[in-house]
Amino acid sequence: MTAAFAAGVMTAALTEASAAGPAVCVAIDEAHDTLSPRERSAALLMLSKQFEINGNRVADGDCEMRYTLSHIQLGERISVTLSGPGGSREGTALGLEDLAALYSQMVRSIVTGRPMSGFNVIDRTNVTAAQDAPAHRIHPDSFGYARLGYGGVLATARMAGRVSASGTGPNSTRLLSTYRS
Repeated sequence: MTAAFAAGVMTAALTEASAAGPAVCVAIDEAHDTLSPRERSAALLMLSKQFEINGNRVADGDCEMRYTLSHIQLGERISVTLSGPGGSREGTALGLEDLAALYSQMVRSIVTGRPMSGFNVIDRTNVTAAQDAPAHRIHPDSFGYARLGYGGVLATARMAGRVSASGTGPNSTRLLSTYRS
């Protein structure tokens, strides 16, 4: 009975490990990264968590699925690149607080093979500040309506009631109204 129980536990553990997918390694491309060392380690932890959420085991050291992460920060805008065997993904975060949502979209794109454009990898939990901002629109310098001639109302013979007209001066408009008597 004990051997059968141990075999069942071992089978369940192997099934769970194979369901988790291949091991993934993540590293910072220090030659192309402008974040501080403390921010880099936090970025690796957040990225690793996203791979785990999407069904991949994260391993330390070398492995088959190695991904490199780099950040270029200019002001509050951070350009992020994630490259590896599943392809390369790029995105922009508006500040450090926005990185978790961007990592979620990038990893989901890599794992599912769907592009990052449109709503392919976005849900309520990972919308970035840039995606939530209203579209930039160019406002015209001036805008107005021009009206030429008089306006009028067309009526058919089927309309019940009488039609009266008011306003007969050259600068007045005709007002047509229908009413029942």
